[in-house]
Amino acid sequence: MRGRLTRVQLVSTRYRRPPDSHGWAIVPGHRSLREVTESPRFFDTDVFMRDDVYEVNRESGVWIELDLDDVPPSSNQ
Repeated sequence: MRGRLTRVQLVSTRYRRPPDSHGWAIVPGHRSLREVTESPRFFDTDVFMRDDVYEVNRESGVWIELDLDDVPPSSNQ
Protein backbone atom coordinates (compact mmCIF):
# COMPACT_ATOMS: atom_id res chain seq x y z
CA MET A 1 0.00 0.00 0.00
CA ARG A 2 1.26 3.46 -0.88
CA GLY A 3 -0.12 6.83 0.09
CA ARG A 4 0.74 10.44 0.71
CA LEU A 5 0.96 11.29 4.40
CA THR A 6 -1.52 14.08 5.16
CA ARG A 7 -1.69 14.18 8.95
CA VAL A 8 0.20 12.92 12.02
CA GLN A 9 -1.27 12.92 15.53
CA LEU A 10 0.09 11.59 18.82
CA VAL A 11 -2.26 9.34 20.76
CA SER A 12 -2.30 9.89 24.54
CA THR A 13 -3.92 7.31 26.77
CA ARG A 14 -4.65 7.57 30.48
CA TYR A 15 -3.41 4.72 32.67
CA ARG A 16 -4.30 4.01 36.29
CA ARG A 17 -2.61 1.80 38.89
CA PRO A 18 -4.42 0.83 42.08
CA PRO A 19 -2.38 1.85 45.16
CA ASP A 20 -1.65 -1.76 46.22
CA SER A 21 -0.85 -3.04 42.72
CA HIS A 22 2.10 -3.04 40.33
CA GLY A 23 -0.09 -3.42 37.22
CA TRP A 24 -1.37 -0.57 35.05
CA ALA A 25 -4.73 -0.48 33.27
CA ILE A 26 -6.07 1.81 30.55
CA VAL A 27 -8.80 4.16 31.80
CA PRO A 28 -11.74 3.78 29.38
CA GLY A 29 -12.85 6.97 27.61
CA HIS A 30 -9.63 8.90 28.27
CA ARG A 31 -7.82 8.99 24.95
CA SER A 32 -6.77 12.16 23.13
CA LEU A 33 -5.03 13.18 19.91
CA ARG A 34 -2.50 16.01 19.45
CA GLU A 35 -1.33 17.39 16.10
CA VAL A 36 2.41 17.07 15.45
CA THR A 37 4.68 17.71 12.48
CA GLU A 38 6.67 14.50 12.95
CA SER A 39 6.41 11.26 14.86
CA PRO A 40 8.65 10.48 17.82
CA ARG A 41 10.90 7.50 17.38
CA PHE A 42 10.36 6.16 20.92
CA PHE A 43 7.78 6.56 23.68
CA ASP A 44 8.89 7.08 27.29
CA THR A 45 7.92 4.30 29.74
CA ASP A 46 9.84 5.58 32.80
CA VAL A 47 6.66 6.80 34.53
CA PHE A 48 5.50 3.18 34.88
CA MET A 49 8.52 2.44 37.07
CA ARG A 50 7.67 5.09 39.70
CA ASP A 51 5.99 4.04 42.95
CA ASP A 52 4.50 7.48 43.70
CA VAL A 53 2.35 7.78 40.53
CA TYR A 54 -1.12 6.21 40.37
CA GLU A 55 -2.61 7.85 37.27
CA VAL A 56 -0.87 9.26 34.20
CA ASN A 57 -1.57 10.42 30.66
CA ARG A 58 1.04 8.87 28.40
CA GLU A 59 1.77 9.27 24.71
CA SER A 60 1.37 5.73 23.48
CA GLY A 61 1.12 5.76 19.70
CA VAL A 62 0.72 7.63 16.44
CA TRP A 63 -2.39 8.06 14.31
CA ILE A 64 -1.61 8.79 10.67
CA GLU A 65 -3.84 9.71 7.75
CA LEU A 66 -2.91 8.78 4.20
CA ASP A 67 -4.29 10.04 0.90
CA LEU A 68 -4.47 6.88 -1.23
CA ASP A 69 -5.65 8.70 -4.36
CA ASP A 70 -3.04 11.48 -4.70
CA VAL A 71 0.06 9.29 -5.09
CA PRO A 72 2.70 9.70 -7.79
CA PRO A 73 3.41 6.62 -9.93
CA SER A 74 5.97 4.19 -8.55
CA SER A 75 9.38 4.18 -10.19
CA ASN A 76 10.52 0.55 -10.18
CA GLN A 77 14.30 0.54 -10.06
